[in-house]
Amino acid sequence: GTYPLYDITASPLTSGTHKFDGPEKNNPYRVLGIDEKQNYARFRFSGERNKRKLNVEFLGIKGEKLGEWSISENDLKTPKQ
Repeated sequence: GTYPLYDITASPLTSGTHKFDGPEKNNPYRVLGIDEKQNYARFRFSGERNKRKLNVEFLGIKGEKLGEWSISENDLKTPKQ
């Protein structure tokens, strides 16, 4: 079957920064773009069986929250026809 595929990209704290421009910056599929800031991500899984949720927090070098994104288990399943 088919199902949605998500690519979550986070940088290691020791990496340099990056600036999005052109098509990369204007990508309509980008849900969160953190550029020009060192960051890392914290992944949390919660919920009971068959109702799980993934929450990703993007944090700066001092632990400050730069952004957040989440998705439920149901959103990762192939839609029934």
